[in-house]
Amino acid sequence: MSVKLVGFLIKKGANMVDSVIGTLLILVIAGLQYILGGSVRFKYSGAIIPILFALFMLYMYLFAHKAGFWAFLVILIVGEILLLSIWDNRYETRQRKLSHAQTHKN
Repeated sequence: MSVKLVGFLIKKGANMVDSVIGTLLILVIAGLQYILGGSVRFKYSGAIIPILFALFMLYMYLFAHKAGFWAFLVILIVGEILLLSIWDNRYETRQRKLSHAQTHKN
C-alpha cells in the first residue's frame, strides 16, 4: 500500500468515528431531554437541555466559527424545536397519566 492510500484510509476512518460519536451524542442528549421532560415535580427541568444547546450553538458560532450564519440558524431552530417538542410531549403525557390515576383512584 502506498503512503497516500494509508493516509486516506486513516482520514476516512477518523471521519467515520466523528460521525458515530456525533450520532451517539445526539442520542444521549435526546435521551436526557426525554428523562428531564417527564418530570412533573420540577416542570422547568426540561428547559435545561434546550438552554444549554442554545448557549453551546451561540458559542460555536461566535468563537469556533464551525458553520456559516444560515447553517447556524437552521441547526439552532431545528434543534430547539425538537428539544422543546420532546419536553412538551413528555410533560403532557406525564400530566395525563397522573390525572388518569387520580380519577380512577377515587
